[in-house]
Amino acid sequence: MIPEHLQKRFAALRQALKDSDEQVRQLASKSLEQVEALSDLDLLVENFKKGDKVSQIRALYAFGKIRHDRSLTALVFALRMEDEEVRTAAIRAIGEQLHPRAIGPLLEVLPNETPTCQIAILEILPNFKDPEMMNVLRGMLRSKNADVVEATIRASGRIGDRAVEDALIILLSKGPTRLRRAAAEVLGVLSV
Repeated sequence: MIPEHLQKRFAALRQALKDSDEQVRQLASKSLEQVEALSDLDLLVENFKKGDKVSQIRALYAFGKIRHDRSLTALVFALRMEDEEVRTAAIRAIGEQLHPRAIGPLLEVLPNETPTCQIAILEILPNFKDPEMMNVLRGMLRSKNADVVEATIRASGRIGDRAVEDALIILLSKGPTRLRRAAAEVLGVLSV
């Protein structure tokens, strides 16, 4: 059963779909999708728990649009699931939600993840503000995987913190060409 406050919200948003302003209609449509997802939270949780991989991934992407403790709990839980595709979907959904409580679990799983998941995490980390992040990124610069190192360099540049400056200078002088290029670019955008 849909709570009364959500029913009122549905009615207002449905009415706004008929607004004379196109942007109001578009925003109302997007909000309506989000409210519908929120009203179906119990069903989403059930699909996530008992569904096949495709159902789980769909639920995770829906959780990314819902700012609720239950959706955050499911996303963090999914970070530790066995299937790499499910973990990657959880990472991307966390990137949409950007809940501050998700940064700790992301930083915790990052060093031991597969390169695919590490890169996905590195792509969203700069969107969070957390002082511990740079300590983890310094460690990721020592990865054996060049794609992960490059993603770490780029994430460091988007954050702009000087904490990785010395490591980037070493990479600039001794790294493979693509990492030297990335280091050269990022050294120009770090804070002074």
